[in-house]
Amino acid sequence: MMLEITIDGLKSTELGYNTVWDAEMCKWASKYFVEGLELVGQRVKEKGIKCRLITDVNLENVCFLNTLPFLEIKHLDGLRGNFGIRDEMGYMAFILNKQNDESLQTYFSNSKTLAEQQMQIFEELWSMAIPFTTRKKELEYEDKPSTQRTIIDYENIEKEVESLILTCKKDLTIFSSNKILCHLLNRRNFLNYLPTIFQKEASIKILIEDVDEYLAKQISSMNESTRINPIQLGYTSKIGEINEMVMIFDNKHLLHVNYDSDNELVATYSNEEHKVLIQELMFEKYWNEVKSLGIINNNY
Repeated sequence: MMLEITIDGLKSTELGYNTVWDAEMCKWASKYFVEGLELVGQRVKEKGIKCRLITDVNLENVCFLNTLPFLEIKHLDGLRGNFGIRDEMGYMAFILNKQNDESLQTYFSNSKTLAEQQMQIFEELWSMAIPFTTRKKELEYEDKPSTQRTIIDYENIEKEVESLILTCKKDLTIFSSNKILCHLLNRRNFLNYLPTIFQKEASIKILIEDVDEYLAKQISSMNESTRINPIQLGYTSKIGEINEMVMIFDNKHLLHVNYDSDNELVATYSNEEHKVLIQELMFEKYWNEVKSLGIINNNY
């Protein structure tokens, strides 16, 4: 039924499809709708229609979704229900039959009012969802057993920092010397990635040696755009020096950066629970000391 509707709809589709699938629907499509998706891919290539898909990307379906480069895909956790809008005028709802894995019920309506209402819902979900590339990075880290590895070469360290920041959801902690932090900022401003964490309302704490006007201005500008969880910035100038950078992501991932004997940056990544915990405790030690001295600024 869905294949027939797709074939018929593609003949008159001019703009494209906007679709929402939960994880079960995505699983169903990988088994029973491959032919229909191939037809959609042909239409995209021939007519340039635009097709967007929001789904719950997981380790089970990510390989299948990788075979659909003609779709613009985003991920959203915990999706329930399946629907699609064609050319912002036709609306379809899909219901899986739990008793028959292959069976699918499809409800279709050409009510423009209904399509417009559902399109508004789709756009809201789209704004909340994260890009497919970012979700794949998250899955890469989630799928790794306890591990530790060394990263050399500045470009590789940059890429690791970028990936970890983009996949961070709840908490980001940075404990760094001004020299290393400024080195990273000067080469590629990783603060550009912090707004993506802001959108997730994550907590961000940064502890550095001394006041850095450039960093302070950048953080002040970002904090002006949100009052939910402003970045907290502290200075250790009164309690000791720092000669490294430690970044902790979501209490799960640890990145330690320092200079080697040749004055080159080298990084170590670990997701081993005890190592992450030790660094968290060390950060809290310094953070509490700095806080007691009144050199934390929440509004910078």
